[in-house]
Amino acid sequence: MAMRTRPWALVVLAVIQLLTPVVNLLFNAWIYRVPVRLVFRWSWDNGWLTLMEFWVIPVLAAFAILRMRRWSYALFVVAMLWMLGRHIFLWSQSQGTVSTSAMIYVTVLQLALVTYFLLPAVRTPFFDPRVRWWETKPRFELLLPVLLRRDPTTAWIKATILNLSEGGCFIECSEKLESGDSLDVEIDVFSQKFEARGKVVHAREVSGEKRCYGIQFAHQAESLERFQGLVSGLEAMGFRDRTRPASFWESFRDWLKTLLTSGKGLTPSR
Repeated sequence: MAMRTRPWALVVLAVIQLLTPVVNLLFNAWIYRVPVRLVFRWSWDNGWLTLMEFWVIPVLAAFAILRMRRWSYALFVVAMLWMLGRHIFLWSQSQGTVSTSAMIYVTVLQLALVTYFLLPAVRTPFFDPRVRWWETKPRFELLLPVLLRRDPTTAWIKATILNLSEGGCFIECSEKLESGDSLDVEIDVFSQKFEARGKVVHAREVSGEKRCYGIQFAHQAESLERFQGLVSGLEAMGFRDRTRPASFWESFRDWLKTLLTSGKGLTPSR
């Protein structure tokens, strides 16, 4: 099954964070000119603060990037600022035992990383769930009769569903509807009726008398459960999911190609 991939730029940064403990081992062994095994032993025997900074904080930072929520953004920025401050402090206490050029390089990298996460295009997915395209619910293409009405006192309007998801549907209808209209929606499929209240969220005239509308469902607990079952049934029967992207590796290949050829893809974008 194909995957809905998070922004590759952030996935790569999360992987780098996961690899940071290994890089730290090699880097410290190089700047102090000691065997890697001694650095490893030191990282475990030098107290809880060193243990946290060496092994735990990078993993927490990677988790925070991938989780992509308000709280995880704050967690990541605080972790990076803490590590930046500690590097500067340890550098000031090193009394010339550490390569100045190496420490400048590390400090610049950390400053660049913090600055990158302050960019609006990078920050927005952490705060606005509407732009997290990888969390989009499956939307299945099918042709299915549907009945609509504005309230119980009005007649049913016949329409055709063009695609359907747990949270809404896209329909073709000869009747004119307006954005913001509230509707009862009734679908007869698999010899069962599925009912929900919905709202017209966008409208598009196709040609002549044909008009298309996007309807967002306002589920109650019962209708949500039933529509989740319906969507699961459509997926099991092999209906085409129009939101399904390329596979994991195809997605990575396309992102990398775009990045190398056009420079685009450094910040999250669909």
